[in-house]
Amino acid sequence: MHDCLQVPEVVNLIASKISEGRFGSKNLKESGRVLQARVAVLNFARSCRAFKEPALDVLWSKLTSLEPLIRCLPRDLWRRSSPGGPLVIERALFAQDWEIFHYYARRVRSLQFTKFQSSRIDNSFVLAVSGSPTLPLLPNLKEMLWFDGSEMLSQLLCFLLGPSLQILSLHEDQPTQLARQAVIASLGQFCPSLRRLTMKSTELSANNCRAICGLKHLTYLTVGSINNRLALEYTSSLQSLVELEVLVAETTLPNRPFQSVITFTQNLRSLRINALTFSSACSLFSDTSFSLEELTIEVQKLGSTSLDVCLFTALRSFTATLTKCQIRMMTTIGTTDPNDTCFSFSLAGLASLLSCRKLQELKFYGLCRSVINDSDMERMAKSWPELTVLHFGVDHAWRDPPKLTLSGLCSLLEHCPLLSRLEVAFIAQVSEPFTSIPPKKHMVNERITYLYVGTSPIEEPLKVAAFLSAILPNLKLFELSVDGGVDPVHLVHRERWKLAQESYQLFVMARQQGMNIQAVREENSMDASKESWSEVLVK
Repeated sequence: MHDCLQVPEVVNLIASKISEGRFGSKNLKESGRVLQARVAVLNFARSCRAFKEPALDVLWSKLTSLEPLIRCLPRDLWRRSSPGGPLVIERALFAQDWEIFHYYARRVRSLQFTKFQSSRIDNSFVLAVSGSPTLPLLPNLKEMLWFDGSEMLSQLLCFLLGPSLQILSLHEDQPTQLARQAVIASLGQFCPSLRRLTMKSTELSANNCRAICGLKHLTYLTVGSINNRLALEYTSSLQSLVELEVLVAETTLPNRPFQSVITFTQNLRSLRINALTFSSACSLFSDTSFSLEELTIEVQKLGSTSLDVCLFTALRSFTATLTKCQIRMMTTIGTTDPNDTCFSFSLAGLASLLSCRKLQELKFYGLCRSVINDSDMERMAKSWPELTVLHFGVDHAWRDPPKLTLSGLCSLLEHCPLLSRLEVAFIAQVSEPFTSIPPKKHMVNERITYLYVGTSPIEEPLKVAAFLSAILPNLKLFELSVDGGVDPVHLVHRERWKLAQESYQLFVMARQQGMNIQAVREENSMDASKESWSEVLVK
């Protein structure tokens, strides 16, 4: 055998490649391919004594159940209660039983414990492992995804927490209060290396925050809900936190006068807020200071306040360091009046963002209607010279036409040369006649490959196609809304945009051919000039 095959790291790499390989027919289900890959790794482990340990490390590195560990124990120790039923522990584990268990358990790096798999583990196993001579049960576990919230299995979860754990995701459907508190209270003590923590079913109360504040290496935190400023203040003390995602409960405490400003660490770069209404998010995050790069706000409904007011209130807490901002309204479209102006946003609502000179992406999804006009767009474009993506109010067929025109679109292209994706509603109307004169160079954007116009009004589609082919010559995707809207005029505009789509490529090709002809003429002219100079020099 070659010497390199006696190096454990090399054998481990080979076994990993075998495990990642695609086996069997392409029509085979993913579970079948995974099973075949595991069988291949097992055969590799059995093929040579030098391969055994590294191959077993790969084979046991990822588990989707604890059942394989139980089945490795002596046969007189466990039984299956019924066909397909849970495994029941028949007797206590002795020292030699624990040696077998830990021989395999120390290899586990990732565990995904689903609710289905939890039904295959009897409570007797939880009682049996409580007598383990060493804890945690999986000493080298780095990642754990837990999808069960029962009281007994939450006790088992406590036995799995250890100093090597870096990623923990708790997705209990109905976690009991006692089980949940016991796990959270143990994190700071047993998981000092934890970096990513997800608790989507857990309310981030002040007590819970106090328990996780000892996690000095925590960089990513997702919690089910947060409902008071004291909990928010505890969260701000996590100096290593880089990403935070919270659900703002509707029971948020009202703001008190002269309350202190909560300042989050400058390490926090991304914040994602999920709230029932804008007002609940604003009430919790007012008098709070951030130095974010990315902000996402998702709300289920607008509430009693207009979108402009909500945006101004919500965005004023964030400093000029913002590079990406996304607002998403999740209200059902069918329940919204197309004439409702409450969902409109103007420059007044975005005033806080004008100081964000490094803004790169601005996205407004759902029921958000832009009433930005040409002069507003020019001011915003001058404020955001690094803008690359813009999505503005094109997800709903509003009855009132937009305020933006092709003139404002040109201002955007002129002042935002890095723009690569554009999704805006505008009035597509070209007043000038057809012309072969190319537009000004600073208005031509060759980076934009995607244009989404929604239900934008359009007149004379051939002129519009010619104009767009001149200023946006590299469009690969040119899309319009699939929603015909509530107004019959939207269907008319849709048909016109289809014609503009079809004509766009023809105009692009014609312009390219014209440029090629001009280039050839200039080259021939230069050659003729060189020849005349050669004749003069010869004479």
